[in-house]
Amino acid sequence: MKASQLLRQIAMAAALVSVMLAASFRAFYPGYPGTVPWPATVPPALLLALALALVADADPDPTPGERRRLHTGAVPWPLTDRPRTDFAVIGLNLLMAVVFMLPGASLSLSPLVLVALTGCVLAVVRARRERREFGESLAEPLLTGPKLVGLRSPEEVPSGWAALVVHRPGHVLRDAAVDYRIHVGGDRVGTIGPGESLVIGLPPGEHRVRGRLGRRTGAPVTVAVAADTVSHLTVEPGGPGGAPYAGHTPRPEEYILLTPGEPAAPPATEPRSGR
Repeated sequence: MKASQLLRQIAMAAALVSVMLAASFRAFYPGYPGTVPWPATVPPALLLALALALVADADPDPTPGERRRLHTGAVPWPLTDRPRTDFAVIGLNLLMAVVFMLPGASLSLSPLVLVALTGCVLAVVRARRERREFGESLAEPLLTGPKLVGLRSPEEVPSGWAALVVHRPGHVLRDAAVDYRIHVGGDRVGTIGPGESLVIGLPPGEHRVRGRLGRRTGAPVTVAVAADTVSHLTVEPGGPGGAPYAGHTPRPEEYILLTPGEPAAPPATEPRSGR
């Protein structure tokens, strides 16, 4: 999910919480004067404001593959980009919150309303930045060394060159909506999504390969390739100590794991007995 989407979701949460608090106090207190106690509104407003600060500092690097999956319904609905719908829901809830505030001229809901409005502004600003960065990402930088990119199969690698095929398992749920960036010798040679393979043509010799996702990366792997041969690497989420992801968040430099060979088959699931 892009940062602009997360900012809109946080703003929507702030607007919903404000309406729910006002409606709850009106429903459970018959003599409700239009005032919600400040201790009920300040803590959630502070938590949501902290979430806004953390997300606003995120550094996503969208690729064409990610944009295609997010906008063609290839990922679940919560991950799709629907700014008009989100802003409409936020505006409706803010309007209801203002209506609840009017009877007693209460300002106790103002922290949540302010967080929601701030989230909307940050979402618009961040969406513009993401569109600009996406356009810039279409222009790949020049390669510092001889490499062949944009290949569809190892058979397209000319004689005297070596083919390096990077695989990414498709059954891993983590990062299922984002692409990993593959760097060889410091050059970004392409991106790879879940269940995809990236073919790179390289001259014979040793090459350093690294996976990257925004600020997160992994330890580089040195691959020695020979002419007219095909080598394989698997890129997948990693964990501390190079172990596969096992329920904990790895450090930024250990986020992606590169291992020689093709990916293992997905774990088999036992059929249900129906009892």
